[in-house]
Amino acid sequence: YDEESPPGKWFKPSESDTLDSKNVKELPSRLRLFRKYNFSEFNSKGWGKPVNVIMYIMYILVAALTSAVEASGTNPINGLKNVGYACFWIWQVLNWVNTFYIYASPRQLLAWAGPYKVLMFALLQAGTLTMFAFAFQDVKLDNFKLEYGLLIVMAGTIFVDQKLIEPTFKALYFYYKSAISKDEVNAGVPPIAGISNTALVKIATNASKALRFSEEASNSIQQVLDGQRIREGKEEALDDWTYTINKLTQVVSFAPPFLVSKSKITSYQCRLLTSQMILYLRVYMETGKIQETGVKRTAPLNFAEALVAMSKLSFQVPLAFFIGFIPRSIGGVVSSAVNPIAFGRFLDAAQKGDKAMAINAVILFCSVLIVVPLINLCANFAETYYTTKMISACRHKMLRSTLKGGTEFGERFRPGKLIDSFSGQLGQVEIYSITYFIGIIPQLCQIVSGVVAAAIVYPPAVYLFISLVPVIASVDYFDDRASRASGRKADTDAEFLGKVNSAVECRDAIRAANASEWVKKDMSELLDTTDKAHFTSFVRSGLSQSYTEIVSSIFTVMVVLPLGMAIINGQLGLGAFGTAQAALGSLISPIFLFGNVQRNTTQFGGAIVSFIMVFSLFTSIVID
Repeated sequence: YDEESPPGKWFKPSESDTLDSKNVKELPSRLRLFRKYNFSEFNSKGWGKPVNVIMYIMYILVAALTSAVEASGTNPINGLKNVGYACFWIWQVLNWVNTFYIYASPRQLLAWAGPYKVLMFALLQAGTLTMFAFAFQDVKLDNFKLEYGLLIVMAGTIFVDQKLIEPTFKALYFYYKSAISKDEVNAGVPPIAGISNTALVKIATNASKALRFSEEASNSIQQVLDGQRIREGKEEALDDWTYTINKLTQVVSFAPPFLVSKSKITSYQCRLLTSQMILYLRVYMETGKIQETGVKRTAPLNFAEALVAMSKLSFQVPLAFFIGFIPRSIGGVVSSAVNPIAFGRFLDAAQKGDKAMAINAVILFCSVLIVVPLINLCANFAETYYTTKMISACRHKMLRSTLKGGTEFGERFRPGKLIDSFSGQLGQVEIYSITYFIGIIPQLCQIVSGVVAAAIVYPPAVYLFISLVPVIASVDYFDDRASRASGRKADTDAEFLGKVNSAVECRDAIRAANASEWVKKDMSELLDTTDKAHFTSFVRSGLSQSYTEIVSSIFTVMVVLPLGMAIINGQLGLGAFGTAQAALGSLISPIFLFGNVQRNTTQFGGAIVSFIMVFSLFTSIVID
């Protein structure tokens, strides 16, 4: 056979058991069970989403009951602890459901998800059981009630499970389906089938080179794939592809990343390799050519990936980046740390009738009101300087490379895509940088200073806040949907601009042929698609912000309820209440702003990935 010819020309189902003169080894039953469990969790009617929703509800109920017990003080409401026990055990049992993979194939679980993620999850699970053994039993470590420790450990468990481990198995579901994103699964991409051992090994080798693996690691991958091929039949092809992925995990080392030998790869590299092979296999099945270089992932960026991409772009101008976020960070720390203290002192002085203390508190409060706007004025200049320098560096590199050549992108995409990336998408990245991205670090600084101020007078507020952040960060549902919608918006914009560009260039011929109505009709469907893509993108990015605001509001109620009851019962002074309330505002305000940043990051995510695709072709910066 000729390995450079399309598979269908040389491969016949009747030859499936003798291809490359070796027998096909059937998929072990444990791997078939592993895949079946994965399909049952992540398919459109799977149990994964309902179980996750119930887990979050149980956690919120446990947090609310903890707050209610705190508010009830010395007169606890009957039955609250029993309800808390029930909610915790429902949450715990559902967590154990997610660990079934370990019974099917422990090594593939560790190699695919990453051994240290799984270890962290196991330790947190042990921590929740330990904390639960003492929670709601009036056991304290100094003044720390262990029910708050339970909330914190539960939140950490949710974060590790939902944000670190589950996405790897969701990606595995896509890979089993021969896809790299949910959109491709929904579109029904053709399954990987009819691949000889020679072609499979060569594709894996080229994918390893594209990912810059060592030669020793590439050789190890060739060895584990020796004799492996993918047959034509639907079920046989799926089994063979499942076995191929499992064999790739055999090259994964469980050592820390800095101790991995050259002949091994990490779990993360294994997932990248599988994704890269799917792209190369897709090209091979369509054209019969084994791709050497140039195929890269084009899936939309999620919230975290977009931030990483923007950080890499920003570190082209590290000094300007540093100058950009310092002034507003200082202003945030001053306003969130000093204002609550000044307000609390004023209330204390007013309650005690201490005039001198009240005057000093007012002076301090007014000083902050004067200084912070001046700091923010400097911040405006610093942020503008950073954004201008960063975009200028990108623009110069792209222009210089374009004038020297830059034909690779033009060969792969429509002309409108390149023009759109230089103008529209780059402009959106610039707006996002100065309006939202550069403000993330100052918001984090404001949160930290608010935590410190709240911890001084009312530690339970901090405990609840620490347990809140992982829960907010662990929910990918709204982020994923918004990111995909943003990617579709950017693609339709580029396609529309490409057609407009062609129409403008050919307008004399269109007029001469009296074809304007035909062109208008031809573009009407694309116009409708563009309108729908924009509407969907804006709505879904707004939902991610709404989720953050709703959870933040629940957190506020959980803190204010016991705080108010402590004032009513005489357990907390008016000054301490004022400081805690103001510090609470310092905690919540950045969270609301963070929700806005999350919304706009997913909204601009399509523009970022579109720009990055061009930029990575023209420079040494590559966003994986």
